[in-house]
Amino acid sequence: MDVPANEAIEQTTTLAVEEKAKLIKSLRRFDMVFFTICAFVGLDTLGQVAHNGPEGFFWLVVLAVVFVAPYMLLMSEVGAAFTQEGGPYEWTKMAFGRLHAGIAAILYWVTNPLWVGGSLAFIATDAWRANIFNIGVATPGDYVFKLTFIWISIGVAIASLRYGKWIPNFGAILRAFVLGFFSLTVIIYGIKHGVAGFSVSDLSPTRAVFFGLVPILLFNYVGFELQNGAAEEMENPQKDVPLAVLRSGITGVIMYVVPIFCILLVLPAGKVTGIGGFIDAVTLTFHGVYGGAAHALLVIMTLGFVGALITSGSVWMIGSDRIQAVAAYDGAFFPYFGVFNRRLGTPVTFWIALGSWVAVFPDTLERIFGVGYTFKPTWGVTEGAFEALTLGTLLIIVAIGLIGYAFAGDVRAQAAEVPLEVDVEPAPA
Repeated sequence: MDVPANEAIEQTTTLAVEEKAKLIKSLRRFDMVFFTICAFVGLDTLGQVAHNGPEGFFWLVVLAVVFVAPYMLLMSEVGAAFTQEGGPYEWTKMAFGRLHAGIAAILYWVTNPLWVGGSLAFIATDAWRANIFNIGVATPGDYVFKLTFIWISIGVAIASLRYGKWIPNFGAILRAFVLGFFSLTVIIYGIKHGVAGFSVSDLSPTRAVFFGLVPILLFNYVGFELQNGAAEEMENPQKDVPLAVLRSGITGVIMYVVPIFCILLVLPAGKVTGIGGFIDAVTLTFHGVYGGAAHALLVIMTLGFVGALITSGSVWMIGSDRIQAVAAYDGAFFPYFGVFNRRLGTPVTFWIALGSWVAVFPDTLERIFGVGYTFKPTWGVTEGAFEALTLGTLLIIVAIGLIGYAFAGDVRAQAAEVPLEVDVEPAPA
């Protein structure tokens, strides 16, 4: 492709040019807002946040100001200015080169199938088992439920975005219903049974909760960049990305803050558990408010909860699959992964450092700051076994990325130059 000499160019591949021709513009501003809410608001960790009491709420609000707000501004600017498909891969490539971008893409992508087939599937199964039908543990029904959960999430990512986008849209509406109905029920519960409440001193931050909870909150508070995985399938990314980020960010923070505040205000601390704690809180308050109708309403809420978890997995698969596919057709991973279906068109800050370190090396910073804990009772394995598994997994992922990069040498050799489309507002005269 001939590019004028005075125009900025992007170094890409002929395979990329061929595959981009299959993309279909179908994401409107409405879809992008709901897509990002679905990615941003997760129900799987609400119980863990509330379990940390008022201090957990303190950090929820603080991070909304010092992490979410600048993160929104950054993603609005970058996402509107650089609107290539596979956003985060392309941004990393422009900054550091194709190899770095390829490793970044696989690290970004691989967490999602592991998350969908791991904690999301297990939490959904536990909720289903407790409130709808007891399918047992390690039974055929248990495996069938988990496999169905996983393949629904995958199936949505495979479907054409013109139709698949309605699943994240539905997921955002489902979150509003589940969290809104729950918050209203908690308020009624407080009116009938009294308010536990908490004092201002309970908000005082401690090192233990900082290291234990903040990485989880950072995990909750991500997703604004995900929509740019499908940037060339947006109708008007330059105008729609900033507005979608703003509206979804404000809405998402409210959807976290309100139900958790209601839980802390009404329920005694001992009644709020960790993983799965949201459904526990739903069960307690519904029995305390609705009496004989509680079971039927619990079934409805559990269906909504499981549906919200499915759509969480689906929306992250939709975005991250595209980011990995772009890395592949650009010559940074196995070329097979970069082929789009012609009919469907599918295929560094302090907070990130903190969250990454605590996830890979738990109880190290805690010991340094005097809030360490006994490792094996907490994690169920020795520290050595945990690190061997965690670091071994990371090494395998990076090795796969490097091997994929090596196998894509033929794709990189077929280089192409295309205009680098950057939307930058001109400086005022």
